[in-house]
Amino acid sequence: MTFLAEKKKYKKTSEVINTWVGKKLYLPDTLIHSPKKNFHLTVSSFIDGNCGVCIDDLNKWKIFVNEIKDVNYAFYVNALDYDGFLNYAKKEVDFPLPLINDVNNSFYEKNGLSSNKLFQTFLLDENDKVLIVGNPLYSEKLTKLYKQEIQKRAK
Repeated sequence: MTFLAEKKKYKKTSEVINTWVGKKLYLPDTLIHSPKKNFHLTVSSFIDGNCGVCIDDLNKWKIFVNEIKDVNYAFYVNALDYDGFLNYAKKEVDFPLPLINDVNNSFYEKNGLSSNKLFQTFLLDENDKVLIVGNPLYSEKLTKLYKQEIQKRAK
């Protein structure tokens, strides 16, 4: 399977995975982070608040979050109109978790994320190292992999 990602030299999904797994993700100090729970794992995802489809994905995330509770979540949002985005997330979607306003787009830029939203979500260990890369909203196989890894490490 081949993905074309702007500004990236990745040609195959396996290359993207090999690049990320084991890498420590940069979490900007300048951002207010979601309060951590007592879980060892975190799902971190970048959300482009200027992208209509990405905004609509909040409904899918809401379902995912309600199914998988034994993990921390950190959603980094960059939006020209963050207040409008937040209003939509809270009122229209009733999104259950805090969203992190990444005004300077630090999470995206410092980590050198792909422009392909399939590769903007990560499962991190307690040291913020990547265990899984990929957005589970678009792949049933990836959703199962997230669930298995979370269950395995929750013990």
